[in-house]
Formats: sequence, C-alpha cells, structure tokens
Amino acid sequence: MVRDLPTGALGAESSVVWGDLLSLLRFRPIALTMLCWLLNSIANSLPAVLFPIVVTGYFGLEEKQLYQLLLIYFGSAIMLTPLWLILSSRLSKMVAWRLALSISVAAFLPVLVLQPDQTCWFVLVCVLTGGTLAADLAIPPSIQADVLELDRKTTQSRRSGAAFALWSMVTKLALAVAVGGAFSGLYCLGVEVADGINQAESRPLLALYVAIPVLLKLAVVIISRQSIAELTLERQPATDIAARDAN
Repeated sequence: MVRDLPTGALGAESSVVWGDLLSLLRFRPIALTMLCWLLNSIANSLPAVLFPIVVTGYFGLEEKQLYQLLLIYFGSAIMLTPLWLILSSRLSKMVAWRLALSISVAAFLPVLVLQPDQTCWFVLVCVLTGGTLAADLAIPPSIQADVLELDRKTTQSRRSGAAFALWSMVTKLALAVAVGGAFSGLYCLGVEVADGINQAESRPLLALYVAIPVLLKLAVVIISRQSIAELTLERQPATDIAARDAN
C-alpha cells in the first residue's frame, strides 16, 4: 500500500535541498574549495581525454605502448602517495598541494616543445605528472573534510550530505567540460584525428593538450594562496577550536 504524499511535500523538500546547496556556496571556504576542485578536475581530465590522440597520433606509438605509458603514469601515482601524505602532515595540506601543482606545471609544460621522436622525455613527463596526481587524489578530499568541519563549527549544523552531493556534481561537470572542450577544441583548430596528425596540426594539438591544463593549475595555485589556507582548520589554533566546542 502506497501512502499519498502531502500536497507540496516534494516541492518543499526540493527547495530545502537547493537552499542548502546555495547556502554552502555562500560560505567562502567551501566556495573557494569548490572552485579549485572544479578547475583542477578540468585540468586533469582534459589531458586524459587527449592522451591517446597525442600518444598515437603525435608520437606515433602503438596501442601497446599507450597502455604501458598509462601503467607508468598510474604506477607513479600509487608509489608516491605516501610521500605526499607525509609532506601534507609536515608542511600543511595546502602547501603540499600547491607544491604538487607547481611541480605538475613545471613537468608538463616542456611537452609543448617535444618532437615526435623524443618519447623518452615524454616517459619522464608521465612519471613526474603521475607522481603529482597522487597529491591530487589524496590531499583535496582531506581539505574538503577540514572545510566541512569548519562549516559545522561556524553554522552549528551538519551539511555533509549536501556538500558531498555538490562535490559530486562539480566532478561530473568537470568531466563533461573536459570531454566537450577537447573535441570542440580539436574541431575548431582543424585537427583531423581520423586522418592522422600532420605537422601543421601537431602544434595546435599540443597547445590544447598542455597550455589549457597548465593555465588552470596555475589559477588553482593563485586562488588557493589567497584565502583557503587561512580559513581551513589546519590553520586555526587549537585553543580557538576548543573554545568553540565548549560553547
């Protein structure tokens, strides 16, 4: 037997959910964290979409070698995860993440000038950027948890469900933007993937593959330096947190 819902119940509940989401975005630490997460997710997803095209079309490698490079990339991320966790505990999470972003930019930027026969250098790029991926996977979720705890102590309410829903939406949005942007960019730049990458198309392809993610990661470094580090719990004195709890 199915009970009838009260008239307007679904609409009221929906308005409460959207109200929570908008209220979360008005809380500056969460809004900045969301923005950094969105930009960095796009910066990671865009090269991932274009990676097979660059490896096979520009460097002329075979499918087997493509999988080997992916193994190197993710293997580096797995092996260096403990290192970034140690650094985040000693330097602070935001400092460690900004360091990883800076290393990623420095390691990825030289791809712009690599020639098709310089695959050894591209392997090194995969190792270094894979190592910084470990920081992207390990540190931001911990920062998100700190910001949520700060929100709880500031508002005296638990909104973790709405926050995680919002982060999930941001993650999916970043992937959609990366996929749509990658193929739209290839079309606008006149890169014909099906016919192979010629010399005239190689530079626009590398610019799309490298330049946009680098600019997005630099934007994350700048935004995170301004406000988030000062507003997360890791920068709050323990006495302030204890005083709030006592109240």
